[in-house]
Amino acid sequence: MDLISVGLISPIVGMIGVVMGIYVYKQSPGFPISKAFLMSMWLFFIGSFLDFALLYAPDHDFALWIARAELFVVVLLFASILYLASFLPHERFSGWFRGKESMLIIIAVLSGIIAVMPVAEVVYTPSGWGVTGTAAFVIWTAVVMGYICVTIFMVHHTCRDVKWERTRKQSQLISLGVISPVAYAFAFRGMETV
Repeated sequence: MDLISVGLISPIVGMIGVVMGIYVYKQSPGFPISKAFLMSMWLFFIGSFLDFALLYAPDHDFALWIARAELFVVVLLFASILYLASFLPHERFSGWFRGKESMLIIIAVLSGIIAVMPVAEVVYTPSGWGVTGTAAFVIWTAVVMGYICVTIFMVHHTCRDVKWERTRKQSQLISLGVISPVAYAFAFRGMETV
């Protein structure tokens, strides 16, 4: 697959995510869950656009700044998914972070900064610029995996004893939703190498 075809996949998937977010928001604009989902989809779009920009960065320094921005936004994306997952079971109509959103924002921004600070190098491959394979990427991956593990634990801990079948199914979908950006990233990197 040529670089142009692969490069366009991320922004297209990001736009689909934003359309889904807008649709969910319009169905129930007053609910915090729909706002959180829309926010997550916008972060996904920004990250996918930065991924696209990273592929076509004109030089090392520009690629380095784009890579830092992309990795920072992805940490914020997983923090927003954690916030979204905190609203399960939906029958409670409250999240774990209700009234503590500013605390989660501070933690998300700080963890994003900590994850991105060591990024001092990008590598150029035939498929464009990237950060994979560096020690900084390992640190960033550990932060993201931390968010994934906490989210999945929280969802299953909250929903394991609920009597509503619908909530149990939602918890499984949220767990898959947390893992899906990681699966997308691996699939996308695989397509780049083909």
